[in-house]
Formats: sequence, C-alpha cells, structure tokens
Amino acid sequence: MTNVWIYRDDTEHPIDDQAPFTAADGTQYPGNFPKSEIPEMEPVTDLDPTGTGSITTYDTPTLNGDHYERTVTLSNPPVTMQNVIDERSRRLALGFDYDFGDDRGTVHFSTADHDMVGWDAVTKLANALIATGSSAQTITIVPETTGITITALEWQAILINGFGVSQQPIWAASFALEAMDPIPTDYTNDSYWTGA
Repeated sequence: MTNVWIYRDDTEHPIDDQAPFTAADGTQYPGNFPKSEIPEMEPVTDLDPTGTGSITTYDTPTLNGDHYERTVTLSNPPVTMQNVIDERSRRLALGFDYDFGDDRGTVHFSTADHDMVGWDAVTKLANALIATGSSAQTITIVPETTGITITALEWQAILINGFGVSQQPIWAASFALEAMDPIPTDYTNDSYWTGA
C-alpha cells in the first residue's frame, strides 16, 4: 500500500508518497523528496485496511486529534469466517433428495430454517412411535408440495440419508475452510465443498 501524506494548508488534499509537490510558499519538492521532511506535511493513517484487497476508494482525510485518517474501501476484502458460515447456511438450506425405491419415487426435502421446524416435529413423533413399539405406524408429511405417507422407521432412514449423508459433508467442508489462513477468496467454489 502506498503511503499518502497531507499538507496542512487550506485545502488539506492528499498527496501520494512519490508525487512531486509545490508548497504554499512556492517551494517545489521532487517526487523522491521525503515527504516527512516537508514542513507541515503529515502522514495519513488508513483506517481498517483489513487485508490484502485492492483499494478502490479513499475517503477524504480528516484531522482526528493530532493525526490525519481516512477510510479505505477494498474491492476484494479478505474472506472471513462469517462468509464461510453464510455459504454453509446457504448450502444447508438447499435441501436433499431421497429415493424411496417404490412408487413414491424420489422426493426433495427442503431444509430452510422454517422447514426444519416441521422436520423437528416429525422427528419427535417418529421417535415417540418407535419408543412405544409403533414403528410401523404411518405419518403424513408434505415435503415441497406433495403429501406422502411414511412410517416412523422410514423417517429415520430419511434423516440418516439427508442429514448424515447429504449435510454432514457441508459441515465438514465449512470447518476445514474456517481453519484455513487465509481463507481462499473462491471459497464458494464447489471444489471446497466435496460431497456437498
């Protein structure tokens, strides 16, 4: 990142570290002249340049106590753990397909947050039926838009397939990405989410 300086005059405009400069008194300084040796010239502190991204914009430097500051905007800011968590949540919400292997065919199960509330209720019912020896009793569910009938034991198979086989790799990929330093900028690429 290039150092930027500001000349404390009426305009207080930023000056690049390697730029030539003419002071208010008419003194001319070549670009290679150290800005720190020019009277009334002060460095500007860039606020929150949080990584190696390419800077796209600078706010106008402002005096803050005894030093100048400016805020920078990065065109490609570094990837954070929260970015990975958001991508994980997006992928988890896509749902999964389950093939019943009979005339019910393959059914898509949605897994957005509001869907999970319903699936939690079905899981509790299925577990209660199994615990009371009624594992063959049927439950009507509506994944997506089609109602189907399943048994309590079939629900367990759906959970194993959907949440074990389909979603666990998403969690594992997320944890692996979060542990990387730095996290790759192309973290949304499917290659990082193998099996997801």
